[in-house]
Amino acid sequence: MNLAERSLSVSRQLQGLFECAPLAAGSVRVVTPFLYPDNDHIEVFIVERDGHWAATDQGETFGWLFKTSACDELSPQERRIAEETCAGLGVEFDGLCLAAAAAQWADAGRRTLAVAQAAALIADRIQARRRQESELAPAG
Repeated sequence: MNLAERSLSVSRQLQGLFECAPLAAGSVRVVTPFLYPDNDHIEVFIVERDGHWAATDQGETFGWLFKTSACDELSPQERRIAEETCAGLGVEFDGLCLAAAAAQWADAGRRTLAVAQAAALIADRIQARRRQESELAPAG
């Protein structure tokens, strides 16, 4: 199956709700209907790693979080939010990237959905926490 066929296959698995396009690097870019809090679409990439497929945000979720605040790292509480969210969805979190391995190509759509859900939930939860902290901070 070539890359264009793989792209179409993932699009079918996701029932046309996601826009899939092959990339020159041999991966598939998936624009999801999920949004970051600023209404940017969450993108997931299906890449080959060590002979297996994986869906990953390639660090875009945490890049977005760092770009939208003065913080360039996660607090322990924010890390816990990310870890708990990922654990609940079967997504790996290495401190910067979200990823979910697909045992076979047929699982790529399901794993893409899990990564997109994790990205949306983490961004929403951490941004809400930061907003709440700033509202509770004493005026000074």
